[in-house]
Amino acid sequence: MVAKQYGTDHEEFIVEPNAVDMLPKLAWHYDQPYADSSALPTYYVSQMTRRRVTVALNGDGGDELFGGYERYRALLVQALYRSTTTPALRDAAERATRWFPERLRNHGRMRKLRVFTDDARGSADTFNLSLFNAREFNADARRRLYAPAFAEQLGPAHAEAYFLELMAASADEVGPDPVEQALRTDTLMYLPDTLLVKVDIASMAVSLETRSPLLDTAVMEFAASLPRAWKVTRTENKKILKEAHEGVLPNEVLYRRKMGFSLPLAHWFRHDLYGYTRDVLLDDRCTQRGYFRREAVEALIEDHRAGRQNNASRLWALLMLEHWHREILDPRSLETGSHAFDNTAVGSP
Repeated sequence: MVAKQYGTDHEEFIVEPNAVDMLPKLAWHYDQPYADSSALPTYYVSQMTRRRVTVALNGDGGDELFGGYERYRALLVQALYRSTTTPALRDAAERATRWFPERLRNHGRMRKLRVFTDDARGSADTFNLSLFNAREFNADARRRLYAPAFAEQLGPAHAEAYFLELMAASADEVGPDPVEQALRTDTLMYLPDTLLVKVDIASMAVSLETRSPLLDTAVMEFAASLPRAWKVTRTENKKILKEAHEGVLPNEVLYRRKMGFSLPLAHWFRHDLYGYTRDVLLDDRCTQRGYFRREAVEALIEDHRAGRQNNASRLWALLMLEHWHREILDPRSLETGSHAFDNTAVGSP
């Protein structure tokens, strides 16, 4: 629709499951165990773009400045839920979601409803953290995964503590509105530490320079000055940004459901990548590193395949950690610089 409206030439590229052959190369470029799976399609779209141009614009910052994430609306719903329901009613709602069949309880809208009823009774900052972490990455789940000797060496989860500290500091800066607090926290943490890292490395891996016009100082200051209700309501995200572009973009594009830049990992790990995942994560080379219990990793793989749990994000994170080891830390990597692909520009790790 956009191409037709503006007479532009749009190209399509389908990312297939065999794209995981790129994981060693991604691990080498990121030079850290970077677990955001959207790095893969970001690499491919950068590669396609570089065939035509050397500099491109991106939309980084739009969600954090104008309230694009669904969890911002969830925070408003949580405030209403806590103020209009009794503890007994919340208990009943939690019990009701546990009656759902297992296959429904851990997938789609039913999963979102279960996570909401389980966590919405808490404070806004911990609720936001549970949504941000997709719940499965909580401290208890990680401890069950760790090998005993490794678990003994670990201190507190610093990233989670930092997240909560930023939420608390944001309350002092922007007031009691939980969405405003979340917007500021994401702008200070998620945007620079994850999203900008992702795009910068994926694009420069193919010698493409990217620019982020929404992160222009004037745009950021303007967005920060707007009332929250102009950005996020219980039923709408990016309200002012969408209204400002009516007539510029087709309404079918402006008001469609939010579509993240994600891969169908849940399907892939149950089918095409099932054998690959077992081969990598249950290989002696991986299990003998001493981080995780082999039986716990195997349970993640098998529970996901059987549909008992959606472990796609966690399995992807484990794969990237293992490939990072193989490309950067293992002795062969240290001797040759990299064995993922030929690159004469490789320096000392």
